[in-house]
Amino acid sequence: MPSDSADELAERIQQAALTCFQEVGIRRTSMDDIARAARVGRMTVFRRFESKERLAQTVLLRLVAQATERVRHAFTSAPDLETGLTEALFTSVTELRDHPLFAKLMRTEPESFLGALTTDGASVIAFQRHAVASWLGSSGGGPLSDEDAAMVAEWTARLGVSLILAPEGLIPLEDDDDMRAFIARYLVPGIARLATESSAAATRGSPTTGQDECE
Repeated sequence: MPSDSADELAERIQQAALTCFQEVGIRRTSMDDIARAARVGRMTVFRRFESKERLAQTVLLRLVAQATERVRHAFTSAPDLETGLTEALFTSVTELRDHPLFAKLMRTEPESFLGALTTDGASVIAFQRHAVASWLGSSGGGPLSDEDAAMVAEWTARLGVSLILAPEGLIPLEDDDDMRAFIARYLVPGIARLATESSAAATRGSPTTGQDECE
């Protein structure tokens, strides 16, 4: 996350920007609007964020970080792997679907949302991939190899974005129970298989025990 998040004024500016973005969208919000909402001068905003695009990306990164932590909690608090994967994937989609800013952007200016996440905001996808892989991969104590964890984290992020931007289709996005059932049937088995393969590979690579070890 940007280091300026620790700055009290930067915090106030980010909160004001989030409020403005949720009310009228990113495109219709000016830096003057944000300065007024934050009760600071226009140049104060520009000194901390050189452009509206940079400020919008910072706000999105922060939201993604918060959402990713809730996804991690959904996974780690589940009683078993399949349930954890189901809840983590479900939470990743509902975080996009239900957040006021994301809902606003997808309804009024989807091009801004898509651009922030996939063009200049490629770092948003990279951030989420790194964050999810850090606890889903074996080096962080997770059930997958680090390579598989990074791949699963990335396609999950991209799938979630595409589903929300183009919701029409057979995948149930509005009914929570139906969406959980879809995830459990079509997405979780493949990831669980990767976890089984990763565990087997780790077992094969572990040192021999017993008599061979004594020798």
